[in-house]
Amino acid sequence: MSLPDLLRHADACADGLRRGSAALDAEADRSRVELTTGHRYLEERAARWFTPANFYLLREEIKMIDSFEVVEATARGHPTFGKKAYTVVFRQRRGVLFHVECSGSGDVVRCSCRKMEREGLPCRHILCVMRHTNASRIPNCCALRRMRRRGDAKSERLDEMEELGRQVFDLASEDAQEFKEIKEFLESWLEDRNAGLRGSGRAVAVVDSNAADDADSVTPATKKTKLIEG
Repeated sequence: MSLPDLLRHADACADGLRRGSAALDAEADRSRVELTTGHRYLEERAARWFTPANFYLLREEIKMIDSFEVVEATARGHPTFGKKAYTVVFRQRRGVLFHVECSGSGDVVRCSCRKMEREGLPCRHILCVMRHTNASRIPNCCALRRMRRRGDAKSERLDEMEELGRQVFDLASEDAQEFKEIKEFLESWLEDRNAGLRGSGRAVAVVDSNAADDADSVTPATKKTKLIEG
């Protein structure tokens, strides 16, 4: 094969690989998997992030979480930014120890079994620590880009809103007035959103600043504006 023919052949092969990869990504984005384990939150998050093939591998690790437990947790350095180390044992053979180390920022998670480094998926010991610490999400370092679904903007936005909402709701639940304001804001937002969907387009609310001072004339849109500004 001449050099020009070789280059054309290599380009055709690369194009075929790209097309095949795009088709597999599209199929993975459309697919939905069944949740079968008792750790629904972890499984649901994994199903949303990982491609089906990688999710099925990770689900086997999730199924094994109950076979392990954390017996020791230690902190090193700064209480917020330092490292935390956990000792995980196999319930049936408590002499078998695994050591999981997490950075304070959550951007580095390592386990002594080295499964994450070998296969690119979090091991059962890391998942056990996540259950122990009530982690709200799988760390980004444990969800490598090549293992994840193609960029799904809706899923990424949903993940960010869940994380932010969890923090807001936790703080608002400690104060009755804040809880009431957040609840009224969400209810008014839903009312406006549903009203917009029932109409011919997105609803746009215009707020009269003079009327906003009158308690009898406070509308849901005014409540949203006050809450956002306050």
